[in-house]
Amino acid sequence: IDGDDIRRKLCISANIAFDAVLEETAIPTFGIRTVTAEDIAAFKAHGFVCKLLAAAESTENGVCAYVEPHFISLQNPLAGVDDVFNAILVKGDATGDVMFYGRGAGKLPTASAVVADVIAAARQLERASYRPWQPNRPSSVVSSDQLASQWYVRLAEGTCSGERLTISGGKEGESGWITPAMTRPQLDQMLEGKQVLAVIRVLD
Repeated sequence: IDGDDIRRKLCISANIAFDAVLEETAIPTFGIRTVTAEDIAAFKAHGFVCKLLAAAESTENGVCAYVEPHFISLQNPLAGVDDVFNAILVKGDATGDVMFYGRGAGKLPTASAVVADVIAAARQLERASYRPWQPNRPSSVVSSDQLASQWYVRLAEGTCSGERLTISGGKEGESGWITPAMTRPQLDQMLEGKQVLAVIRVLD
């Protein structure tokens, strides 16, 4: 719910993918506690679902990593990942989007992964093919504030820039919006002084 488990998985995956050092405490993490039934109804009514995602992107200054709920189109393959299944979506310059999907929870899938890791390590005892952990390396995490995206915003009252969505079952005066693409600091500036009930990034 709070994103702790997916943050740990993000650290492992991004450290391997980018040969980086991502420390958990440096990764902005925001769970799904503030997502309400009204938000979910609004998502479905407009062809979207809400998923808690961990994202990492290599930049010139380091790795931009964060954990947040995302507003995802039903046309996106990530929208269908449910129950004990996990997925990793990789964006490559040459490959485009590639998704790896399978069971990621439960005693048998977990045991299988642990045994596979032990066997892989045992096969490499005489060769230094695994990169040793180097705690003295500086953290590679850079702020996600530089990333621009659209946002879903639910307000107690008032308006903001973007497309208005119908909020079924919400309190009187509440409104939902999909903003134009902007960074989080720009969004915070636009929402300054407003009573904000929910802010969720929209997946590109």
